[in-house]
Amino acid sequence: MATNLAVRANLKSRQRALIARSRALGSGIVAEGRDVTTVVAPDAEVRILLTASEEARLNRRSAQLTKASVAQSEEALRDQVVRRDQEDATVSAFFEPAEGVVGIDTSALTFEQSVAAVNEVVTAQMPTQP
Repeated sequence: MATNLAVRANLKSRQRALIARSRALGSGIVAEGRDVTTVVAPDAEVRILLTASEEARLNRRSAQLTKASVAQSEEALRDQVVRRDQEDATVSAFFEPAEGVVGIDTSALTFEQSVAAVNEVVTAQMPTQP
């Protein structure tokens, strides 16, 4: 999907509309994706880029598949993850945080530690409510 520019444009438009609607209602929204901080919502109040090493991402994907009882060879898993990175890299620079984006490397963090790290950034950067 990353390289299908028509799909990307449609999704970007839909995501922006959802974000605008949420803002208009005064509620918050969390948007996730490889280019959300730079393409979809570059004006967001808080922008965070979560990254992890290839090894960590492979281990996490393997655990997801095991939990779902999906058998996949190590070679197929590596191809799936690495190929997606290569395809996405043709349309988005997603491993380095852009200016104004906080990068959090979750390679050595548990899920709970990753959530805590994100919460810390959000708490520090969110505008105070009147």
